Amino acid sequence: MFRGGVASVQTDVDSGSLKTNRVEDKNTTADVNNNTQPGLSFTYMLSDKFGVDLSYTVFFSEDFKGSAGNTCSDLELDSSLGLSGQLGFDDQLNEHWAVNAAVWYMDINTTAKFKDNAGNRYKQDAEPDPLVYMAGVSYKF
Repeated sequence: MFRGGVASVQTDVDSGSLKTNRVEDKNTTADVNNNTQPGLSFTYMLSDKFGVDLSYTVFFSEDFKGSAGNTCSDLELDSSLGLSGQLGFDDQLNEHWAVNAAVWYMDINTTAKFKDNAGNRYKQDAEPDPLVYMAGVSYKF
């Protein structure tokens, strides 16, 4: 079954260690200050609990965390198109009420642009690869 649509995803965004040019830097992470990221997602449900998504993500309010925040600024992450895996459930409690929850691992490959304290500009491949959590309650009229 396919499903898709435009979503504003409430997320717990923690990139973990950033990988730049395929090398992981354990001292540098990126933070998206606003926990609502707009995106477009098309999901193919392999079962009623597991799906594979094609997702387009738009970033805003990015900033460095960790030691890089002392020497770098003006972080900008390009929008990203990538695959993600979804694990979740929907439970119909009665005729009107239902609950659902899901977690996604998102494979995000983007370009990070930033500058250092001397004003030098940099452009590097980055892979934040966050886990995204969602829980919801629905009411059917």
